[in-house]
Amino acid sequence: MKVFEKFIFYIKKFMKFLDEDSWQSTIVNILLAFLIIKFLLFPGLSFLLDTDFPIVAVVSQSMQHDNPLLNKKTDFDDWYKYHETYYNNYNITKDDFLKFPQKNGFRKGDILFIYGKEYKSLDVGDVIVFEGGLIYPIIHRVINVTKENGEVIEVQTKGDNNPYSINSSTLNEFSIKEDEYYGKAFFKIPYIGLIKIYLFKLLGLE
Repeated sequence: MKVFEKFIFYIKKFMKFLDEDSWQSTIVNILLAFLIIKFLLFPGLSFLLDTDFPIVAVVSQSMQHDNPLLNKKTDFDDWYKYHETYYNNYNITKDDFLKFPQKNGFRKGDILFIYGKEYKSLDVGDVIVFEGGLIYPIIHRVINVTKENGEVIEVQTKGDNNPYSINSSTLNEFSIKEDEYYGKAFFKIPYIGLIKIYLFKLLGLE
C-alpha cells in the first residue's frame, strides 16, 4: 500500500472513530475541538481582528442591566433611573445612551467579539476590553474621553451596572491608557461563555 493510500486509510479510520458513540470518542472530540479553537480559530481571529483578545467571555455582572435595589433584571427605563445622576455628571443623557452600541449591556456568560479599533478613534459609549490588573481583561464602557491636540490620551470607563468608575490599587478606570487597551466589542453571542466559566471554576482556575 502506497504512503498516500495509507494516509487516507488512517484518516478514514480516525473519522469513523470520532463518529462512534463511546466515552473515548467523546473525550477525543472535546480535546480536538479545544485544540482547533486554541491553535487555529483563536490565532486566526487575532490576526484578522488585530487584537490579542478577539473573543472574550463575560465573567462578572458589572455590565448587566439589573436594578441593584430590586436585585432583578429590569427594563432600560428602570435601570437608567438608578444610574442617571452619575451619567449626568459626564453630560450623558438617556437619549445619548440609547444610541450607544450594546445599549442594553450584557450578562455573565455572554461571548463578545473584539476588534482592535485604534485607540485614538475611541468615543464615549464604546464598549472596550482592557488590562485591569486582574487575571482576566475587563469589559466596560467608555464614559469620558480626554484629548490633547485632538488626540485621545486617556479614557474613563464604567461598568453599566456599577454605581461609579472604580479607582483602586489594581484598577483606575479614570485613566485607561493606550498600552492597557486591547480592542472594542462589536458582536455578542448570549450565554455560550458559561461553559468556559464553569469549566474554569471546576478546575479551580478562576
